[in-house]
Amino acid sequence: MARIWAFLPAHLAAACSARVDAIARQAHTPSDPRTLDQVRADVFADLLLATPDKTSAVKVELYVTVSAATLLGLSSQPGELAGYGPITAELARDLAGDATWRRLLTDPVTGEALEFGTSTYRPPAALRRFVWTRDRTCRFPGCMRPSHESDLDHTVPFPRGSTSAANLGAFCRRHHRVKHRTAWQVSRPKPGRFCFRSPAGKTYERHPEPVLGDPPPF
Repeated sequence: MARIWAFLPAHLAAACSARVDAIARQAHTPSDPRTLDQVRADVFADLLLATPDKTSAVKVELYVTVSAATLLGLSSQPGELAGYGPITAELARDLAGDATWRRLLTDPVTGEALEFGTSTYRPPAALRRFVWTRDRTCRFPGCMRPSHESDLDHTVPFPRGSTSAANLGAFCRRHHRVKHRTAWQVSRPKPGRFCFRSPAGKTYERHPEPVLGDPPPF
């Protein structure tokens, strides 16, 4: 479970709360097994995600990584919801039942994602998703911003460097600018592995993490 909240002017917050409450009370029936608070939560999600006819001009995507064994019911290994963390195997299977599947090959020993690439400048959708999944978070030392909320940066600038998984990394907008506008130096000894040298001469390394499981603290 997770919480979502908004900091609003008092009159808008009161109006939103009153609307959700009114709809929930109208929808709640004696035979409904949900509590009134649970109905309010469902009403809130329905109002935010869809228009009254259940469609919306704004589309969003959820990225869930789950093992094939879990999908087949052979394992209870948790899935991974990008930007949130581990989710139960049951929820991962439910989400996969109404989703577009994309295959991701991982190293059977380390669990890290394997590489593929392209020669075009703008990363195609499949490559973007691969790098997001492999990196999981911004690669800058100490930053844990989710990779799918970050830019894809060429370690060796294009066109000298290729637009490939071996030369792309996830950097949040702030650290993307730090990389290009300051004396920080970044190198890639191996695909997915990043070496940083700070303006003070200190060195840091970030390695690929298994695509399932919590990323380790820096």
